[in-house]
Amino acid sequence: MALVRKLAPEDDRADLRDKPIPAEIEAQVRKALDMMPSRRIIDFLVRYFVTEVNQLDQLLYPPWFLGQYQQWWGLYSVSTVAEIEFLVLILRICCYASQFLPSPSYTIDSIKGVPLTEIRKSCEDVIQVLGPICSRLYPRGSLVRVQQIAYGGLAAGSIGHMNSFWEMISCASRVAQHIGLHLNAVISASSADEMDKEMTRRTYCNLYIWDSYLARHLDRIPFLPDTLNADILPRMRLLPDSIGFDSETSDVPNVFTERLLRARLAEFWRCHRLPRSPEWDVIAAEEVYEEFCSSFLQTMPPAFALEPDTQWDEHLPTLVMQRQLLHIAIFEQICWNFKPTVLQQSDQVSRLPLYKQVMMSHGKRALAAAALRLLQCVSTLHRLMGGSHTRFSGIIVPTFEAAVPLLCLCADPSFPGDTIQHGGPLPYGNGNGNSSNSHGRSANPLEARIGQVTRAECVQAARDALATLETLAQVSEVAEVGARTLARLISRVDSLSPLSTSDTLYGSGGEADMGGGGMAASMPVDGGGVWRSSADAMRECVAGGGAGAGVQQAYPFVGSMCAGVSPGWADLLGDLTDTFGIEVEDMDFAKKGGSVY
Repeated sequence: MALVRKLAPEDDRADLRDKPIPAEIEAQVRKALDMMPSRRIIDFLVRYFVTEVNQLDQLLYPPWFLGQYQQWWGLYSVSTVAEIEFLVLILRICCYASQFLPSPSYTIDSIKGVPLTEIRKSCEDVIQVLGPICSRLYPRGSLVRVQQIAYGGLAAGSIGHMNSFWEMISCASRVAQHIGLHLNAVISASSADEMDKEMTRRTYCNLYIWDSYLARHLDRIPFLPDTLNADILPRMRLLPDSIGFDSETSDVPNVFTERLLRARLAEFWRCHRLPRSPEWDVIAAEEVYEEFCSSFLQTMPPAFALEPDTQWDEHLPTLVMQRQLLHIAIFEQICWNFKPTVLQQSDQVSRLPLYKQVMMSHGKRALAAAALRLLQCVSTLHRLMGGSHTRFSGIIVPTFEAAVPLLCLCADPSFPGDTIQHGGPLPYGNGNGNSSNSHGRSANPLEARIGQVTRAECVQAARDALATLETLAQVSEVAEVGARTLARLISRVDSLSPLSTSDTLYGSGGEADMGGGGMAASMPVDGGGVWRSSADAMRECVAGGGAGAGVQQAYPFVGSMCAGVSPGWADLLGDLTDTFGIEVEDMDFAKKGGSVY
């Protein structure tokens, strides 16, 4: 086809998208338009989207979208595929924005007297009619189709339907590759203007972020390649006119920088995935973390660093929130790197050399420190969003996922261990315990906390997370189920008999054994029944490590050894998240929220 186009180049804008639709289909379109919410409602939701919601994902550049939005309302009739597809994009945006209402700035659950649920249903009914028409008349797809499908996924993800989110991103990725969004040659050769090309690059960048995020959370294979081609990443520095700075001469941060950093973050961890094996490679995990500190954290722009330069915050109101979104993503990845420390079986760890057992203990403290920082970042983001009720999964899911490993660690009687007996925290970076940036600050964000984590602190953080979820449960089913699940886990951790003697915590040589017994093994189920089927995974995979004889007696394991690194915390939660990842009417957190880690 490349040779054909070379001999007979065609204008990629003069295609089926701009041809009038058949008369019989035009009648269907007119009928669907009659089901739309009023323009006053749509205008309200679009305005709310641009001012409050778009900053979370930045898939659209507001001036670019609003210009086309005004043009669409000026149409005499909707008669081409391109016009229909843009309407679908508008309605997808309305559905997505409505998930963030009520909010601190708008506290009622209706718009112009129409309930939000009714508005969403009207939009979805029209989308179900017009979407298939666009696909049938123009199978190839377009940039707007990729965007509208992506917003359908975001709307599903915002209420915790991660499997639906995954399916929509799958569809958007297929369309994107079909039209060549992943090829710089196709983008450059297009007759579209430079702003349209920039929107193409931004769209692909976002697809890569969501694809990476969902593949990790749902234990899937990503749709898009692991390596990002720099040629197809966004290039323009587009700054709001209101800040009064020249985007070409000023060093003010680019508002899209957060998304570029999120893409780089995803690329790093995708390219440094540790292979699965029956025995987790604790040394490799430490080395990956060290490289992450030196090659990623040290190179972040000052405005987005973990210890940020805040001079531009008052000029760019969205910068503070974008920074917190990035920091949440960073600590989620760090938690993921050290998560296998609580999934190792006691006999696995007890067979390790002593230095690896020490590293395993160090990894548990690193996991705790990262989870505590993650909860801190989520709390800050929640405050920036008004601190009120929200359905935003970016608050709910990380809150739950950070609390789970803390509770698993607290179920391990050897946690947090004695760092001094083993020579203190393991070194990073330069081999002296520090990896410093050019300003003399350590690039290791866990360094200050890793030797100071306490069991009481972790339990309290989990209880605070539960309180947050219970508050959000008033408006979110996902938060409700997450709170119920977390409450059961806290109750069961509280039911563990405290170990007070050094004989239990330490072996005959006086050094702390690196492991603990199973959380589920010492927890009676409701009604005093026996843990079976999926609950066995909870026994097999909870906080691990080699335990002394006293620990083994107090916390017996049942079942066979966990095979390597589990795909997620669903294995830890066992019966609480049965049929993990499948959405059914009897919802639990994993089904509605996808992965619980």
